Amino acid sequence: MPPARVALQPNSLYIATQTILIPDTNTEVNFERGAWHWSFFFTDATGNITQLHWNVATVEENSGEYFVRNSLTDTTVLARIDPTTVYVSFLRLSGWTNPGLETLAATLDALYKEHEGKPPALLRSMIPLRSCRTWILDAVDIFDRNRWMTVPVDLEGTVKKESKDATDRYAEMIESWIMDLDQFKPTVKDI
Repeated sequence: MPPARVALQPNSLYIATQTILIPDTNTEVNFERGAWHWSFFFTDATGNITQLHWNVATVEENSGEYFVRNSLTDTTVLARIDPTTVYVSFLRLSGWTNPGLETLAATLDALYKEHEGKPPALLRSMIPLRSCRTWILDAVDIFDRNRWMTVPVDLEGTVKKESKDATDRYAEMIESWIMDLDQFKPTVKDI
C-alpha cells in the first residue's frame, strides 16, 4: 500500500509539522517527542503546492541555515516519506488572504536573510532560540501586520498539541507492530 496522500485546500496556507525521529542502534525508532520540524505549505488557486521553510543544511560544504522553497509536482502531499520522516499535522490558517506566492516567498526569504548560509553553531550563539519554529512564528507576526491573516489565540500551543497528539498516534502504530505505517493519516484541520 502506498503512503497516504494529503489533499490541501486551494488558496490556503498551512503550518505543517514533521516528526524528528532518531533511529536507534537496536533497530528501534526513538521519537524526539515534543520536537517537530515546522514548515509552511502554500496552495494557489489551482491547488499547486509549495513548501516554504527554514532549514539547517548539514552537508559539509554547504553547512548553514537557509530559506528553502520547494514546489511539489502534485496537488497532494505524501504523508510519510520514509519510516522516520512523517508529516503529522497540516493546520490550515483560517482567515488567510492570499498575497500570491512570489510576495509570500519574498517576505519569507527576507525574514532571516542576514543569517542565511552562516554556520548553525555561530547562529545559535548569536540567537540561541531561533529555529524553524520561531521562523514560522515570526513570519505569522508579519502576516498579521500585513493583514494577510489574524493570528489565532495560542497558535504555538495549538500547533504543539495537534502535533503531539498525531505523533503519539504514529508512535502507537510503531509500538503495536503495525508494520503498514502507510495507514497513518496526519491531522488536517483548520485553526
